[in-house]
This record gives sequence, C-alpha cells and structure tokens, in this order.
Amino acid sequence: MTDTLRSGAANDTWDEPVDPRVLVDFIHREQALLDERDYRRWLNLLTDDCTYVIGSLDAQARPQDEVVALVYDDRSRIEGRIARLESGFAHAENPPSRTRHFNS
Repeated sequence: MTDTLRSGAANDTWDEPVDPRVLVDFIHREQALLDERDYRRWLNLLTDDCTYVIGSLDAQARPQDEVVALVYDDRSRIEGRIARLESGFAHAENPPSRTRHFNS
C-alpha cells in the first residue's frame, strides 16, 4: 500500500468505492507514523488543501456556528509546527507528547 489515499474531487467524493480494509490500513499507517514521530511522512498523507481541526470539549453541546476550535490549521501551519518540532526548540515537547488512537 502506498502512503497516500486522496479524494478524487474537491467536494470530498471518491472516484470509485474504497475497500474498507484499505481505509483501516491507511489509518493504522497514519497512527504508526505519528507514533514514530515521522511527521514529514505523515504530512505527505495530507492534501495541499487540508484543514486539521481539533474541537473543544464542549463542541458537541454547541450549535455548529458557535464551536470554538483548539486547533484550526491549514497545511502551511502544519508545516510550521513540524519545522518547530524538528528544530529542537519546542521545549514544551520535552518529553515528547504521546499520541492516543481511538478507532471505532
């Protein structure tokens, strides 16, 4: 399997059906890259027009137009975060953050 799985159109539809096992394998590969702190290869999984959002804990209790995001990054911002992590000057990352995976 390659390290990429990209949607076929701007409206996030797929050109053809995707086998669920391929999606599961992709998610496990993404998790492994994060666990290995291989952020450059993880970044290659994302499209150029990606948006990475981490909502606040009360996001589900609020109407969509009132949700506050803790992180709302585009690819450029993600690249900046990775550069900072790789620089050795991300002092809040000493010891490094751990990742947790919730699959359902």
